[in-house]
Amino acid sequence: MANVTLVFAVLLAGLGLGGYLGTGSLHPTALIPAGFGIALGIFGFLASSPDEGRRKLFMHINVMIGLVGFVGTVVEIFRSLTSSNDLDLIALAAKLGLAWLLLIYVILCVRSFIVVRRAEALAALRSEVVARPSAVIAPPKAVDVLRSDAFAPPKDAFASHPEVDVLRSDVVAKPKEAVAPHPEVDVLRSDAIPPRSEKE
Repeated sequence: MANVTLVFAVLLAGLGLGGYLGTGSLHPTALIPAGFGIALGIFGFLASSPDEGRRKLFMHINVMIGLVGFVGTVVEIFRSLTSSNDLDLIALAAKLGLAWLLLIYVILCVRSFIVVRRAEALAALRSEVVARPSAVIAPPKAVDVLRSDAFAPPKDAFASHPEVDVLRSDVVAKPKEAVAPHPEVDVLRSDAIPPRSEKE
């Protein structure tokens, strides 16, 4: 943004000189845009330093100059429009040009600050990921424990219950008792089928 600041400084200086000459060199206040241009040019040149701290400091100063200049110019425009004196169209046009240039400059600076902050945050995140890849990719220990419990074969799934084993052994060991009829059944069967006589 240092080079952009120098460009706006030249534009403001040209606007101030044009307004001063356009009003017949009778109003020194027409040189106010040139004053802002000179201030932005000085701090913009200082902001071109390779030192990042100095560059940020002077760019913040430039933004404050631009913001103060924009607010002051807007106030002067409303004062000129509400004044009872004759309206100087050339001076009004110079003030409008100054307000627009300063507003555009402040917006560009703010957007540049946002982009730089996001880039710094992204670079810090990437460096942290590269420094600790195992901590980012490796699953936590709790997940490993749960995974081993989920996929481990159950130990007691196919184990038989002791009572079931006892019943099974009794049935296998005593097949005759399991198949043999009850005594009461034998009595009823003998009563139902009488013995045959010898004559028959």
